[in-house]
Amino acid sequence: MSWEAAAWLMLGGSTALLFLGLPVAFSFLVINLLGAWLFLGGEAGLVQFARNSVGSVASFSLTPIPLFILMGEVLFHTGLAVKVIDGVEHLIRQVPGRLAVVAVVAGTVFSAISGSTIATTAMLGSLMLPVMLARGYHPTMATGPLMAIGAVDIASPASRFRSF
Repeated sequence: MSWEAAAWLMLGGSTALLFLGLPVAFSFLVINLLGAWLFLGGEAGLVQFARNSVGSVASFSLTPIPLFILMGEVLFHTGLAVKVIDGVEHLIRQVPGRLAVVAVVAGTVFSAISGSTIATTAMLGSLMLPVMLARGYHPTMATGPLMAIGAVDIASPASRFRSF
C-alpha cells in the first residue's frame, strides 16, 4: 500500500468517524486497530498492538501530569496557593506585572522538580489564571506568561534530563 493511501485511510477514516459522531478516543482506537491489521500483518499486528498498548500503560513517564494537576487543584481549593502568591507578591511590590513574574519563576522551579512541561503548565495554569483574572489582568496578559512557562520548561535542562 502506498503512503498516500495509508494517509487517506488514517486521516480520512478518523475524520469520517468523528463526523459520524463517534467520540475521539474510540475513533482513534478503531483506526489504530484497522491500521495494525492492515500494516502489521493481520492477527500478528493486533497482537503487537496489544503488546504496545500494555507497554505504554505500564510506563510511568506520564505519571507527573495528573499528579501535578491534582496538586494545583488542592493548592487552589484550600486557599494555600493564594496565600503563597500574596506573600511572594508582597516581597516584590515594586515590580510591575509581578504576578506574571511569579508565574514564570514558579514554572521554572516546578519544571526542575517534575521534568514535565505539560504537568507544570497545566498545574500553574489552573492555579495562576483565576488569581490573575481576579486581580484585574486582561485575559491575554494573564495567559501569555502561563503559555511562556511551557517554552521555559522545554529550555530547562531538568526537563530533558530527569534524574528519576
